[in-house]
Amino acid sequence: MFIKPGDIISLSHYAKPFLTKSIVLEVNRESSEDIISVRITQEFAQLNLLEGDPIVAGFEKNENVYITNCYVHSVYPDQSLLKLTVNNEEYISNHRAFERFPVSLYADIEVIDSKHSFVAIVKNISHGGLMICAKENLLKDQSLSMKILIDKSELSLLSKVMWQLQRGQGFEYGLKISYIDCSSQNTLSHFLLQLKEEQENFLKQLYKDVDLSLIKSYFLNEQK
Repeated sequence: MFIKPGDIISLSHYAKPFLTKSIVLEVNRESSEDIISVRITQEFAQLNLLEGDPIVAGFEKNENVYITNCYVHSVYPDQSLLKLTVNNEEYISNHRAFERFPVSLYADIEVIDSKHSFVAIVKNISHGGLMICAKENLLKDQSLSMKILIDKSELSLLSKVMWQLQRGQGFEYGLKISYIDCSSQNTLSHFLLQLKEEQENFLKQLYKDVDLSLIKSYFLNEQK
């Protein structure tokens, strides 16, 4: 894992999609999973985060910007402490990583055959497909009508369930986009490019704003 104690990272959650800074306190491996403990802002701690919630984390290493999908492992609001399970780390300057950009977005979904509606969280998205988290048990090849909230815009598309993976009390789904009109395609392209630029600029600015001597002092005090 590239993330190390003392790293400055950005966090984004669908309930508050702005980027906020955080400091990595610990990196551990528990039951074959990578767990990081991070110090979060009071504003972020008050989001009523739940175990299993998806969060997007970003960080800079050797002048390269990385981004990763995470899940909330546990949260301690009184201590402004958050533990995250790290899924993967993507180098976002890499074309393939950019094509499946990690996100944390809210979506309204309707199963076309049954007209059953539910909400889900989009974990990553590209021009050809996306991954969602939901409590509903869907079947492979089911067709879905989706409306994804992006800032003040709404992205409408049709998709098909390609695979399912149970995670905790819910499921992850890989979806293939079966139809998206030109307007929504342009909205998606602009959104992905904007996300990439915002993430890179935010992280580079973090290292200019943060007093690294204070971070070193914190860890020295913790070790005493």
